[in-house]
Amino acid sequence: CTRVMWTPPLRESFSYPFLVLQMLLVTHILRATKLYRGSLIALCISNVFFMLPWQFAQFVLLTQIASLFAVYVVGYIDICKLRKIIYIHMGILAMKPHFLKINVSELSLWVIQGCFWLFGTVILKYLTSKIFGIADDAHIGNLLTSKFFSYKDFDTLLYTCAAEFDFMEKETPLRYTKTLLLPVVLVVFVAIVRKIISDMWGVLAK
Repeated sequence: CTRVMWTPPLRESFSYPFLVLQMLLVTHILRATKLYRGSLIALCISNVFFMLPWQFAQFVLLTQIASLFAVYVVGYIDICKLRKIIYIHMGILAMKPHFLKINVSELSLWVIQGCFWLFGTVILKYLTSKIFGIADDAHIGNLLTSKFFSYKDFDTLLYTCAAEFDFMEKETPLRYTKTLLLPVVLVVFVAIVRKIISDMWGVLAK
């Protein structure tokens, strides 16, 4: 979105409106007291149109699913709503009643579900890529490796030539502070963290 002004035909520029629509629909589904089939169908369609123009849309959706799952684990999202949103990840959610039957503590339940999610996304993706020899998105991992270690190849050198893939400039936080964006975000972030810690502590205390 920040690069649209000088490079209009970017793939993500075409996906961005559908991402906004998709986020709106997810928020609507989470806030609604009753699930409607029309909202779920609209969410499915917006997901498809978001992913079609941009091959990196999967990483945005992975981040969204991870955030929703973390919020579900803490107890802010109803299991029915999360199951509808990420039906493909239903295996982990369906196992919760079985864990509850064997009197697993709430803390242990958080750890178990977190480990299942880690295995189901990161480790399983790595194993399937190795088994089937899939290397279409290998340059993403190589790019991250090159930013923190001394790894270099043609793709990483080509990407890191662009300023967009460089580390954030020192002036950027200053600009965000002058516009009051950064202080507001920090205040909201601290409030959210305090609320989560308070609720988690209350659950563990019981």
